[in-house]
Amino acid sequence: MRTFIIMLLLLMLFAGVAQAETYNTRLLIHGQKTVGESQFGVAGWVIAPNVTSSSTWVNLVGPCYDGEGWGVELLGGMVVADGKGKLLLDTRLEFTPKLWGVPVYSWHNFQWVMTGETGTGYWYSQVDWVMPLGLGLLGVETENTFNSQGNDYSVAPHLALPLGDHLALVFAPQFHFNQVRDYTGFQFWFRAVVNF
Repeated sequence: MRTFIIMLLLLMLFAGVAQAETYNTRLLIHGQKTVGESQFGVAGWVIAPNVTSSSTWVNLVGPCYDGEGWGVELLGGMVVADGKGKLLLDTRLEFTPKLWGVPVYSWHNFQWVMTGETGTGYWYSQVDWVMPLGLGLLGVETENTFNSQGNDYSVAPHLALPLGDHLALVFAPQFHFNQVRDYTGFQFWFRAVVNF
């Protein structure tokens, strides 16, 4: 059964490349440094949300904590687009196989961007099977935005491939829906994640 699920996810992933209506590329650069021997530290991100179609940048910094098999980052920063900045609050949670005792990895991101009177919410989650021999992660993700102009929801299989200790490439064909669950499009996302 597990082999069938893996093959189905891979088939959906690669079929998605050919069928995508939109192609997107995201660059994420992450750094984290603990203070002394403690589990507390400082984390920061520099993100180009979509280098394919915009010149927007996200800059974040804040405290972090690395627990036994889990971690959290509480960040603040700005979204900068067209020379204008908007304040941003951000929380990132990570749960590793060390926490569960099984090869399951989970990562979650919650953001609030101060836009207009109501703001814009963002939620991303992924749950993955950790492939043997360090081959990468295979799983599902959801990436969603919430604002007064309408909500956008997505779901996708995804594949994350590590290239060394500091770089991972992530491939995700996303199916998008609006707030009344109408299908709104198919987007292929490629992400490069650099960790220091």
